Amino acid sequence: MVSPLCLRARAGVDGPWLQDVQGNRASLLWTGGKDDGILVWESAGRGRIEVVAQPSLLPDGRTLWKARLEGLGADAEVRFWVGTASGGTASGGTPSGSTASGKFTTRSGQTGRLRFLAFGDSGTGSEAQLQLADRMSQEAADLMLHTGDIAYPLSTDEALEEFYFKTYRGLMSRMPFYPCPGNHDYVDDLVPYRRWHSLPASPGVVAKDQGRYYGFEAQGVEFLSLDSNDPLWEGRNLLPWLDGRLAASRAFWRIVFFHHPPYTSGNHAKDETCRLAREQLAPRLEAARIPLVLNGHEHSYQRMLSGATNYVISGGGGGGLYESGPHEKLVLGGTWHHYLRGAIDGWRMQLEAVGLEGEVLDRLEIAPEPTLRSVVNAASFQPKVAAGSLVSVFGYHLSAGQPGLKLSLDGQQVNVIGASGGQLNLLLPQRSPGRASLRVETPNGAASIEFEIVPAAPALFRDAQGRPVLSRAGLKAGDRARVYLTGSGGRRVRLRAGRNDLGLFTAQPVLTLAGVEEVELVLPVGWEELQVEAGV
Repeated sequence: MVSPLCLRARAGVDGPWLQDVQGNRASLLWTGGKDDGILVWESAGRGRIEVVAQPSLLPDGRTLWKARLEGLGADAEVRFWVGTASGGTASGGTPSGSTASGKFTTRSGQTGRLRFLAFGDSGTGSEAQLQLADRMSQEAADLMLHTGDIAYPLSTDEALEEFYFKTYRGLMSRMPFYPCPGNHDYVDDLVPYRRWHSLPASPGVVAKDQGRYYGFEAQGVEFLSLDSNDPLWEGRNLLPWLDGRLAASRAFWRIVFFHHPPYTSGNHAKDETCRLAREQLAPRLEAARIPLVLNGHEHSYQRMLSGATNYVISGGGGGGLYESGPHEKLVLGGTWHHYLRGAIDGWRMQLEAVGLEGEVLDRLEIAPEPTLRSVVNAASFQPKVAAGSLVSVFGYHLSAGQPGLKLSLDGQQVNVIGASGGQLNLLLPQRSPGRASLRVETPNGAASIEFEIVPAAPALFRDAQGRPVLSRAGLKAGDRARVYLTGSGGRRVRLRAGRNDLGLFTAQPVLTLAGVEEVELVLPVGWEELQVEAGV
């Protein structure tokens, strides 16, 4: 994600803090006066770009500034200056009027390697909180997750600044923090919480819920931050959004974090909100084979296992500790102040709980086995597939983007055309129709699925609007064009446009696209509704 920032700030300006670093964009936040809202940044080949930050007035009269940097590029060193006004260049290349400066480096997106820290229930100003903050400041990580209850007794503007931003300013200057709201953070409908953060804007989240729950990706790892407070009770917006994100995800590594633990043996074992999390969130996450869920709320460390999902409660960030007891899903627990240190490298994740003295209290290796859900036609996503056609295989933990993936069909090796954590595309070999068994092997394990191969199952490839993909854009009825399909099984195919039968056509292979075929025709009226079926 980023390399350390090196800041020089004058009295009156606090920050900047780095947030929401995703690919070619990042956010910077700082506090200061009403004239401290200019940010200048530069990177190789971009020159200097001036950004006017967005102000938010704090209760004490100061201004909280937020600036968004866009178009940073991958693997680029970005330098920036916070200033009082735009102007020329002072000695040493610093824009005149600047009051703080720094730099960070972006990274390419899909590496499969990531280091992260996590903790929760922290903001009391206790000696334990400060000691853990000092320990974490010595860690090399790409990002920080907070499992909620950022400040006590309530996350007001004053408490957030004192027990959160000032406590972790060194960490926040070099890595982005991604929180989820705890029950103590629910002040004025999360107004202070959202004011002091610049959190990822997530498609599908209604405007009033932006910042309450969100998703983001870092180095190919997908994170989902959920609000297990009011939205969980209402359920009208959060749960459909979560269902959509889980269904659409193709990432190998997916980490979900929210405050209230579904499974706990501590003080909150009978909390109604924990019950709701257990009834509404846990079944969804376990069905989707989420490998790691992080929670807070309990001021202790608890590691649970439910199905293939590891639930880790990290609520020992600085608040007073709670005792915990036995639980049928409990693997290990302890009444410890601690934080979590995670490292993802390809197919495996290492997670450690680190105590006040830097000792490792618990260590977990996660190596998710592959799960196969379906084999479908790559054009129609229907279960009818033909020999020689392009098919998609859906499941979980199929490819980590590194060597080690093997596929075989009835013992015969099959080449993979495209692979992600949740989907594989492959060309079925020519063979007789009938039952077939596909086997997927990874360094973490193996899985098999049986499916039926039929003589022919033609299907047209379609664009996002559901229209057949044509050989070039801008074509209309009466123009000659090619449409693309798969699954003809070597037979002629019949094309229809609504009720009009266009006749039989011979599909020709597209030599540059394995398993893809094409048919050339004069586009009829209503070509947008073009359908294909096997000929006789």
